[in-house]
Amino acid sequence: MKYFTLLTIILCGCKSSMMFENHTDNSLISQLDRFDTAKLFFKLSEMPKPASAFLKRDHIVLADTGKSYNKTDLNFDYSTPNARIIFGGWLSQNLFFVMYESQGIATQSHLLVFKRNDNKTIDVEQKFIDCRPSTFSDLKKCIN
Repeated sequence: MKYFTLLTIILCGCKSSMMFENHTDNSLISQLDRFDTAKLFFKLSEMPKPASAFLKRDHIVLADTGKSYNKTDLNFDYSTPNARIIFGGWLSQNLFFVMYESQGIATQSHLLVFKRNDNKTIDVEQKFIDCRPSTFSDLKKCIN
């Protein structure tokens, strides 16, 4: 009975008010082309809470832009950063993105695009980027 109670507490304690739905059809990523500019951010403290929650769910701990992080892909200590934010940006009130890098054998750039829906779900698309953009216009060139 003790184990059942403990399991119930653990499961109930992990509930999130956000529901993420992963998409793979690049419909969100293609929307980046519609925008000429984005309100960029470079610090974790400026990152939208849904992005932080999504990364935490996937055991990704980010360091701020330019800060050091554990550059191995065999990092099991999630109290230290295992990736680093490059930049992110708001495109509209409900559409934003985060670019981050991780390293293992080679450095990889990751793009996450988030869209908040009216029904409290958040659509998320992920993509590996073959270059490391430093501006929003560079990012648009990388994904085309």
